[in-house]
Amino acid sequence: MKNPEGPQSGLMRRIDAYWSGRAREFSSTRMKEYGGRLRGLYEEVILPLVPSGAKFALDLGTGAGFFALLLAQKGLRVTGVDYSEAMLEQARCNARARGLSIEFRQMDAQALDFPDESFDFVFSRNVTWTLPRPELAYEGVARVLKRGGVFVNIDANYGRTFRVADQAGEPPVHPGQTAAQLRERNDIAERLPVTDRDRPDWDISVLKKAGLRLRALDRDLSLRLSDPDQMVIVTGAKGHVSRLFLIAMEKI
Repeated sequence: MKNPEGPQSGLMRRIDAYWSGRAREFSSTRMKEYGGRLRGLYEEVILPLVPSGAKFALDLGTGAGFFALLLAQKGLRVTGVDYSEAMLEQARCNARARGLSIEFRQMDAQALDFPDESFDFVFSRNVTWTLPRPELAYEGVARVLKRGGVFVNIDANYGRTFRVADQAGEPPVHPGQTAAQLRERNDIAERLPVTDRDRPDWDISVLKKAGLRLRALDRDLSLRLSDPDQMVIVTGAKGHVSRLFLIAMEKI
């Protein structure tokens, strides 16, 4: 399938450049979290939602591979996809360092290139807010899920938080990013239609239309992921944070 924005569209190039430019810093942060208490907190949230007997899992927008590693270590056969080849290089290194066999493939989340009903479980974290056409990603997830399979999406309307902070005159903050990277992040988010959606209600509606039913919903997941030993993971600006949500949808 072709990229919905075109394989060389200006916006997709900017998105790829932003995340690729963060690959090393992003991987370092995620692996520090993986070695800390946060991994266990995520396991408590995610693993009960994996269908009984599940074998094949897809980590959509795998980044540095945090969740691909988590699922593989629990015995699932995992495929991780990401648009950024620089991120995938980090994910492969992280998997090798832990002796895990995970297939990592360069792929657009909005144009999944897998046969129908390939996976028992699909997972995504902090990915759909970055996509020009997240509804296409949701349609693809519904297609590649097996019947009875589950899709878990953890995300937040970061773009809206960035906008509110910008309008309040607050400079964006992040311990690992430069001021130029943060400005680019906010500018990209402002161009994404998903920033204007009422989430997660919009997400649930789109997924229901694609043939999935709601299995679990948490509108403020950050309360369950609070870890004082880790950096704040939901910060938009000094005075504004994004409310992290979780939706779990089952294919009917």
